[in-house]
Amino acid sequence: MALDIKNNFLPDSVISKYAPLVCLHPEEKYFPCSTDWLLRHSTFHYTQNGQPQQTFIIKDEELLHVQNSANVTDMHLMIHENAFQGQRTATETGDVPMYAVVRKVVDIATDSFLFWEVTYLFLYAFNKGKALFCGALNIGDHTGDWEHVTVRLDGNHELLGVWYAAHSSKEGQWVKATHVPQTKSNRIIVYSSLGSHASYPSNNTVVRIYCFGNDYNSDNGILWDPKIVMRVNADHEIIKMDADELSAIQKWAFDPSTVNFNVNVKNPECVKNHRVFCPVVEHDPTAKWHQYKGEWGETAPPSEWDTNPEPSESCTAWKRFFH
Repeated sequence: MALDIKNNFLPDSVISKYAPLVCLHPEEKYFPCSTDWLLRHSTFHYTQNGQPQQTFIIKDEELLHVQNSANVTDMHLMIHENAFQGQRTATETGDVPMYAVVRKVVDIATDSFLFWEVTYLFLYAFNKGKALFCGALNIGDHTGDWEHVTVRLDGNHELLGVWYAAHSSKEGQWVKATHVPQTKSNRIIVYSSLGSHASYPSNNTVVRIYCFGNDYNSDNGILWDPKIVMRVNADHEIIKMDADELSAIQKWAFDPSTVNFNVNVKNPECVKNHRVFCPVVEHDPTAKWHQYKGEWGETAPPSEWDTNPEPSESCTAWKRFFH
């Protein structure tokens, strides 16, 4: 009976226990921000009845008011250039929240419980791409940047593994629990790449796209340790997985030969002198911004990650290099 109870609801204490600590690169110029802050620094553009419209957004319910109006298309937030740098000071003090979405994954044939997934969402106003040919060409710059990692847990809320998403999900990496970098209090450690904010389990350089698109990580920058994790769904999403997907999960096993970085399970430099607490989990069960289906700058909304479990296989170093 106790196990059934655990599998019917994931407590806030579990979300707090595994909440990531994010190590930003020391040369990072574009910092995390809250959804409220980004909305206040954006103009909302859309088309209604074939006519372009724009308005300033003060509260997230205004997004849904427009979205639910008749004949509305092409919704996107135009983020103001003076907001691209995000909230550096609030990041340093932990006053920028991260967001959490909970999913329960069940067997499609029997509806029996398989595992929990908690996706932690990070928002940035700007993603800095790569400069090529001595800066003559920039690729990958875009406004709006949703990043995430997903923690997978068993029925006893013990860690099974972490999906470190990079460049959407196509270059993500599963890391099994025994190799996940964590603090003594179980907080997950995430290394955020310079400019791109891709998530990795190590402070190494990750070779990508013939060495032109490398991701650079470090443990000597600002540590983002949020005081608040905002839970954006009141209960949890239910995801059903079929036999083929279940079989593919067995390929999770962390194989160092398939990746071009080494996982360092020791605390990074930016954590060593930092007193780590577990963040408070607050609830925003309506989370109107999370129901918004338009673009955040030039980025798809994070709700696209709600309806599917993470990929069953990791991206290999070979795939990253040849992209």
